[in-house]
Amino acid sequence: MTDEKKETQEIQEEEKGKTEEKATPTIKETDEVATRLKEENDRREDILRREEDLYAKRKLGGDAEAGQKAPEKVKLSDEEYATQVEKGLANPMKEDGFI
Repeated sequence: MTDEKKETQEIQEEEKGKTEEKATPTIKETDEVATRLKEENDRREDILRREEDLYAKRKLGGDAEAGQKAPEKVKLSDEEYATQVEKGLANPMKEDGFI
């Protein structure tokens, strides 16, 4: 029985050693990961810079809302206004400030 216990204990220690070896990355692997991260960060930085340029061009190109005039209201004739009141599209009490 003691021989079997020793064997199982040795097997467990070997397996533990293998998992510890796999868990700790080598210097070469960490350098590769660092290089890939740097490349990705550079790419993302380039993309962000292009997005900022595009946003600025849109704002300067007239896409901005500032400076635009609201469309002027067309004054209705008395007959058109009466028609709208009859249809319920206009409310004279609201327009006069009573409602």
